[in-house]
Amino acid sequence: GGHSSTVRQQDDFGNYEFKYDIKDGYGNVNGRQEKGSHGHVLGSYYLGLIDGRHRSVEYQADKLGFRATIKTNEPGTKTSEPAFAPYINTAYGK
Repeated sequence: GGHSSTVRQQDDFGNYEFKYDIKDGYGNVNGRQEKGSHGHVLGSYYLGLIDGRHRSVEYQADKLGFRATIKTNEPGTKTSEPAFAPYINTAYGK
C-alpha cells in the first residue's frame, strides 16, 4: 500500500505553511510544500513516477510576479539553445 504525510500551520498574522508527501501503492511519489506571508509565497512540488520520469518545481510569487525553476527528465522538454529567447521588460520600474 501507499502512504502520505501532511503538515499545516497558520498564525493570527496571516503567515502560513503546509507540506504533504504521497507515495502510492505502485511506487509513484509526489509532494508539495509552500509558505507565505503578506503577498510573498515560496514553494516547491515534485513528481516521481515508477517509469523513471521526474519533475521538480521551485517557485516564488511576490510584488515582482511569479517565477519558477523547473527540473525534469520528461520527454520533449530538453532545453535547446536556438529556442532560447530572453525577454527583457524595459518598462519595469517606470
